[in-house]
Amino acid sequence: SFENTDRKILIEELKKLGAKKVVLRVKIDPDKYYSLKKELEKDLGGTKKLHLIELNKKVILCKNLLLSK
Repeated sequence: SFENTDRKILIEELKKLGAKKVVLRVKIDPDKYYSLKKELEKDLGGTKKLHLIELNKKVILCKNLLLSK
């Protein structure tokens, strides 16, 4: 689950994926949202905005896809 995820490993994965911004889609106390977001984004140097989702007790990193008709 997200609460049990090692933050260092998560940050390394975000770096590998070229993240710059993270949108948290997890159950979290609203008062802690921005401090956690700031912690995760602090050392990211990429260009992508990724969504961090908790689904079935697993953490999933996703990016938006631009689909054209």
